Amino acid sequence: MYMFCCWDNERLIPLYIGRAKNMYAQIRVHLATTPLMKRIAHGAKGERVLILGEYRPKSGQSSATALAIVERVLMELAFAEGYALLNTTGTKTPTHAVRCSGVRRAKQVSGGTMYIKMSG
Repeated sequence: MYMFCCWDNERLIPLYIGRAKNMYAQIRVHLATTPLMKRIAHGAKGERVLILGEYRPKSGQSSATALAIVERVLMELAFAEGYALLNTTGTKTPTHAVRCSGVRRAKQVSGGTMYIKMSG
């Protein structure tokens, strides 16, 4: 697992979340992809950070399946927090904004706005 992020001294802002069997080779491809790198360079203000994660499967686990699940969960969490991730073509992922108004307790759970990835 890897994430291109931006650190703005208060929070880590995910810009791109990915997975690869050969992380070194995949990141080299990303660094050579001009449209994606331009979008990352012009993303949120702050220091650009690359976060690497290692998955260690337990006996009998499918690492490909587990990595796909972890990637999906991290992306859904980013969408729910309102972050627009960049896809492989360097464009923002389209999301729906769901706003919560009225009930104070509901806002405490969901915040004022939740973002959900559009199907398609």
